[in-house]
Amino acid sequence: MIALTKVNAQSQLTFQNYTTSDGLTNNTVWDILQDTSGYIWIATNEGINKFDGYTFQKYLYLQEGKIKNQAVRSLEEDNHHTIWAGTWGGGVYIYNATLDKFKHISLASDSSNYNYNFIHDLHLDKSGNMWVGTVGGLVKFNTNDYSFSYFQQSVSGAESTDNYYIYSITEDEDGAIWVGASEVGLMKINTKDESIEKFTSQSDIGNNVNDFVTSVYYDRKGRLWVGTFEEGLGLLEKGENEFINYKFDPDNANSLPHNQIENIIEDKEGNIWIATDNGLSLYVEEENNFFNFKNNPYDNLSISSNSVKCIFVDNNNRLWVGIYKTGVNLSNIYSKNINYYYQQRGNNSLSHNLVSTFIELDSNNILIATDGGGLNWFNSSKNEFTHFVHDKDNPSSIASNKVLTLAKGQNDDIWIGFWNGGIDHFNLKTRNFEHFNIDVVDSENKLPSNSITSIVKDREGLLWIGAFGEGLLSFDPVTKKLESHTPESGKSERMVYDNVWSLLVDKDDNIWVGSHEGYIYKLNRKDNSFEYITYYLDLQKYKDLSQSYSLRTI
Repeated sequence: MIALTKVNAQSQLTFQNYTTSDGLTNNTVWDILQDTSGYIWIATNEGINKFDGYTFQKYLYLQEGKIKNQAVRSLEEDNHHTIWAGTWGGGVYIYNATLDKFKHISLASDSSNYNYNFIHDLHLDKSGNMWVGTVGGLVKFNTNDYSFSYFQQSVSGAESTDNYYIYSITEDEDGAIWVGASEVGLMKINTKDESIEKFTSQSDIGNNVNDFVTSVYYDRKGRLWVGTFEEGLGLLEKGENEFINYKFDPDNANSLPHNQIENIIEDKEGNIWIATDNGLSLYVEEENNFFNFKNNPYDNLSISSNSVKCIFVDNNNRLWVGIYKTGVNLSNIYSKNINYYYQQRGNNSLSHNLVSTFIELDSNNILIATDGGGLNWFNSSKNEFTHFVHDKDNPSSIASNKVLTLAKGQNDDIWIGFWNGGIDHFNLKTRNFEHFNIDVVDSENKLPSNSITSIVKDREGLLWIGAFGEGLLSFDPVTKKLESHTPESGKSERMVYDNVWSLLVDKDDNIWVGSHEGYIYKLNRKDNSFEYITYYLDLQKYKDLSQSYSLRTI
């Protein structure tokens, strides 16, 4: 069930999960990119997946022993609309769209002790250069001719450091490159003179983050976000010289969910999203805290697991989340203010996901019929569900859990139709149920069928009932008089008219009936005559379709 409401930080997101069962090459996802043609590219531990919304096309993946699987850590698109892939141990791969395959470039250097083929991040700067963050340091590519140069040697003292790994790269509004690395922490590269400034825990800048920086992001407000391996998140406001630090607090549900930060991004609304090793986090700027999204093992629409490796926002402002070992998750974070309500084990939720119909009682209350979970009374102001389910040991409970139809009565009452349960009269004030079915002793209340597919009320308050196998009935709630209105028909046509699925009362109080095999007929209330509007499909012409064309709604 969906409902329109205001989206805010307290709205839980729903996620669609894609795994190897759906065609993904591997369930550990390190990076996600959307190219200028709209395709989604997904980097995994075993190659790349190009997703068109329906199927996954595989690249750098083992096929008949010809290609070695590549663990791909980063993706980027250059100004020539070429896709770049940074791999873990295999250097750089560049996509040739004409040949539909990737070209390999090794970054190994004979003059260095470091292996530049292990890549953490790729970043295209404003000048069209591709920056590559590797285990060996920083590499800068010319995207026109694919020539490159090493930057590690430019950092004073870094050559002697065994753990000088580049983890993340971002760019500020002035074109300076900010780099997050292990051991040397945060670095700023002036692209005009290629000078490098280091910001470590020993720097003059106040409250500086620690020396193991895993993620850096420069947002549209001119703020620098810095994620660390074990010391949480740092925020440097524009024009300030002191970091604001955020860390996990076990006593505060609105703190960061974990101090290991994997990725930071900004959506099209300016919201900051943080990937951590224990869930997805949204920074709530108005409250200066965080709203966290974690896996719920009883909720199939929650995030698939908590070790989040990457986040990406596509052109439609949908959130893509790469997870360690459980694939990629997709959530429409601003889907025109739609909230989803569904069954969740152990939570206040819908009793069943198969919703047959609903009735609005007032601006805050809705009755929701489910085929298998009984009746739900939802109070939207309290966000609270009350369930009415059948109890075989309680004759006063609702007659069945398979509710197919609801209709308002004359007063504070609802008429409920069940599959194989007859009809219940539900008093909204007392919340009691009165039963009408085929088994009652009182012949006046005895229904000819227990499978009620539709109930509607006309202007006079008379109830019209579609009974599967017994056709069209009318019922007077005051006198309890029940009357059949089935058209005269031959034996071959009886099943068509007797198996009613849907009813409609028009402006003239005529009754329209949708029945088996796609037939429609109308009861003219002025003279109680029937008009037949046949919508019978030629079964030979449509032989590929089902042999039954029942009209389920009008």
